[in-house]
Amino acid sequence: MDLSGVAAALALLSIPASVLIARWQMRTALAQSEANHRAALQVAEANHQAALEVVEANHQKANEAAEANHTRALELAIESRRSAIEVAGQQANAEHRRWMVETRGPDPGVWTPERLGS
Repeated sequence: MDLSGVAAALALLSIPASVLIARWQMRTALAQSEANHRAALQVAEANHQAALEVVEANHQKANEAAEANHTRALELAIESRRSAIEVAGQQANAEHRRWMVETRGPDPGVWTPERLGS
């Protein structure tokens, strides 16, 4: 066998070796790609969980603020009702005094504001 025959034999043997090396490189690249994919999924899941926690915290704060506002509104409504009842009572007393003065006449000794409770 001459030099060209040896070169041809070596070239023929190098083809399967090249295919084998290419296959190992492909497997390595595929494994790295899969590892990157898993890492990206873990990061996405962590980000999603963090976002859910932020939303839950904001929702809780909003509920607490709404509850506080509702309670304050009820307190103001009760206070306004009491004030309205008090004003209505004062108006009724004033109307009663006016009516008494109109029907009985002004008697300074009997129908004075001090004696009527004003």
